[in-house]
Amino acid sequence: MTDEQKLRRKIFNYKIVDGWLPVANSLLETAEILKASRSQYSNYSGLIWHELMVWGFCLENLLKGLYSKKQTAGLLKSGQAKPLNDHGELSSKKRDHNLEKWCQRAEVSNFKSTEHIRILKNLTQIIIHHGRYPIPLKWSQSEGIYWDNSLHDPMLMEMINFLRQEIETME
Repeated sequence: MTDEQKLRRKIFNYKIVDGWLPVANSLLETAEILKASRSQYSNYSGLIWHELMVWGFCLENLLKGLYSKKQTAGLLKSGQAKPLNDHGELSSKKRDHNLEKWCQRAEVSNFKSTEHIRILKNLTQIIIHHGRYPIPLKWSQSEGIYWDNSLHDPMLMEMINFLRQEIETME
């Protein structure tokens, strides 16, 4: 491996561990802007998918960040996959959007209530199927989504704040 390749790999490894939180924070700000704009748009029902997709990406980045921090620190009890394979490619696990699985991988056990699981499942569906496309890409894997702003918004913020605190205490 050349010196340039070693440096690029070192930078990539750094981003794997420390890059998730800044992106999550940026996504959080974007989602909050969309949320604050809810009352300004008469056709908000079409925008809700995009707002929830951004919230889902924020949660996904936080979970991947916590997983990466725990993995690097040797704090995961389960088997620890390398973030990069021998060819310097991102592990296939890192490309998954399933938020429930990311909670398991990051060993987050705080989101076990029925409503927490509903939030994780709904946001996973929105990330994969509903937020970017007019119809689900795989109808057989698509599930109905129920989102109650008054109930789920505060719970989602609690989840996000918990993950941010977990990551920050590891730094």
